[in-house]
Amino acid sequence: MTGDVPSLGGRLRLLQHRLLRLQLLLVLSVVILLLGTWAVLAIRFSNLPGETARIAAAAVFGTGFALAFLFLPRRRRTLAVFLAAFAGVAVWWSLIPASHDRDWMPSVAVLPSAEIDGAQVTLRNLLHLLAMYVRTATPRGVDGAP
Repeated sequence: MTGDVPSLGGRLRLLQHRLLRLQLLLVLSVVILLLGTWAVLAIRFSNLPGETARIAAAAVFGTGFALAFLFLPRRRRTLAVFLAAFAGVAVWWSLIPASHDRDWMPSVAVLPSAEIDGAQVTLRNLLHLLAMYVRTATPRGVDGAP
């Protein structure tokens, strides 16, 4: 009869195993949430033509994978597809060419530059903002040498 009842040590090991598995699942869930959030934001701010298309693509990506993780029974397959899709978004993001031809706020529209002449460095196109908030600021260009 005593063989049917697990010992206290056996129950403790089983509890430790379950707690460790729960902790790993929690960490993996947070990592997936962070990767998914980054991917949604990368799609949202990507070079897709049209703001509506970017918003729609980001919403479809985020909602699709959230629903997949919640309702599909094969979590490992869902994770593999998610990681492949995330890798695709990351590669796409890294291939977007840098561009200064955008609709910039006036406070950040001009790039700063530096001229080095021996030990003297002259900084150009530095901005002093005349207001507390960047969106409402009036830029005033200042050239100077530190």
